[in-house]
Amino acid sequence: MNCRIEAERERIRTLCRETAFKLYGLCPAFSVSRPRDGRNGDFASSAALALGGTLKRRPSEIAAELAENISLSDGERVEPGGKGFLNFYLRPDFLLGLLEPVRELPYVPLPELGSPEFELIYPYHRLRRILELRGHRPTGRQNLSLLTSPYEVRLLWAIADENCGELAAAAMDFYDRLDPGPDLEPLAEARYILLNNALYRLYGTGKEIS
Repeated sequence: MNCRIEAERERIRTLCRETAFKLYGLCPAFSVSRPRDGRNGDFASSAALALGGTLKRRPSEIAAELAENISLSDGERVEPGGKGFLNFYLRPDFLLGLLEPVRELPYVPLPELGSPEFELIYPYHRLRRILELRGHRPTGRQNLSLLTSPYEVRLLWAIADENCGELAAAAMDFYDRLDPGPDLEPLAEARYILLNNALYRLYGTGKEIS
């Protein structure tokens, strides 16, 4: 696990704990985890659920009170979620800061059409070729702020988590939605950088797709 992600997780845990003590004078043990659905934030805290059992109150009410009193940095937000969870949304540039500049990916030949890896590799070759035909190759971190859709954020998290199995699944989900049309060159460049980061981790580090 990336140490910066762990630091963010601990920061959120501390914010929940301090706010709980401020409001209720106690804070039972709780978890801070990644939501299964990326639309529910970057982290989810069960602090309200833990407090609900102790205070004999509805977790949804406690979650609303905690969310109203937790102080976050600019660009971040916290919202009461389903079943009493607190959903935290980090500032947009946090995950983008974990990406590396574009490097040349070790040569990955296009697999046979029937290969399970074809679905993963073909769109990357396609996007790269489109940019080359336009006389444009990305050279750094330009326009990465354009990456804001749920499937892009899922891939960013998979890269940051360094989970090879999730990385392959997230990459294929990302590729399924690629549409590098003629009017989307800045977005195509940002996506190329993201794809290159993903495939570099899968192939440039000697890892195998599972």
